[in-house]
Amino acid sequence: MTQPGETDGYSARQHLESVKQYAPEIHFDFVLVNDRAISHEQAERYGAEGAFQIGIDEDLGRGAPRPGNRDRAGRDLLDEGEKVRHNSRRLAQVVAACWEQAQSRPSVVA
Repeated sequence: MTQPGETDGYSARQHLESVKQYAPEIHFDFVLVNDRAISHEQAERYGAEGAFQIGIDEDLGRGAPRPGNRDRAGRDLLDEGEKVRHNSRRLAQVVAACWEQAQSRPSVVA
């Protein structure tokens, strides 16, 4: 979700680029993206406050080129309820799967 006054109009890629701008030492191997749309009621409630969902069918979406060697892990990461929140179990499963994938990659020595 965008944050009114902070990330108005930001795409998923712009969120990532903003983090890199303020913390260039961070290297992203994976980008976790929720790929389930929020409900119509949630969109109206958050929209009234100037917040909007990001990450669905955007520049980090399916089929988009992956910048660098980042992998995109798109899953339904949302919990049920009035507020837009991540489901901790689903998120943990995706994080664990990314970790497993990272462990199976050959190490690159520069």
